[in-house]
Amino acid sequence: MKADTNTKLHHSGSSKTVSRNQATPPKNPNKRPTTINMERSIGRMKAHDMDVIRQVK
Repeated sequence: MKADTNTKLHHSGSSKTVSRNQATPPKNPNKRPTTINMERSIGRMKAHDMDVIRQVK
């Protein structure tokens, strides 16, 4: 029972990290994201990664 709760907690944590770093799917599948939006989202991802690194330190 104890091991089961531990794996559940670990899995939820790892899946949260993955979903955070993954690019969100576009709302309109027919509309392609522009390069500007891509650059902005990448910049946001990098900023988030740096925040995580700072928190760990």
